[in-house]
Amino acid sequence: MVSPTQSYRCRFSTLFLWFLGALLILDILRMWIIEGFPLEQIELFHNLNLITIVSFFSSLILVWAMKSEISAEGITSYNYLGGNTFIQWKEIKEASKRNILGLGYIRIVDRDGDSIYVARYLSRQREFEMIVSAITDKNNPLHKCIVDEESTPEE
Repeated sequence: MVSPTQSYRCRFSTLFLWFLGALLILDILRMWIIEGFPLEQIELFHNLNLITIVSFFSSLILVWAMKSEISAEGITSYNYLGGNTFIQWKEIKEASKRNILGLGYIRIVDRDGDSIYVARYLSRQREFEMIVSAITDKNNPLHKCIVDEESTPEE
């Protein structure tokens, strides 16, 4: 019997702004280092149209590709190669918060050493955390990771 699943995707706005900023910085570095323009002569938004278009489509692709699903049996998310991997709740050995180039993730490792990543900027992040907290045992590493995050005071 297949249990119902809830699907979660990354927030488009977070990825779009991240790509926009990263590509603007790379464009400025390209003009300064490769093309040899002095910093005072560089037009910051010279290629803004192209950068915006690339950011838009890159974000769309990643929102589509980076899907996480939860069910009563476990969680499915993407591994470091981008493939989907399923981990049962009882098989989770470790869960830790990571920051990869300014984007937050939770890394989940099972007993076999396989790992998956769940974005901490999901479009329905609060719902995801509430359901995972309700499904998992209080001793589950993912449960502890989420509860620790909720109890940490914001600065």
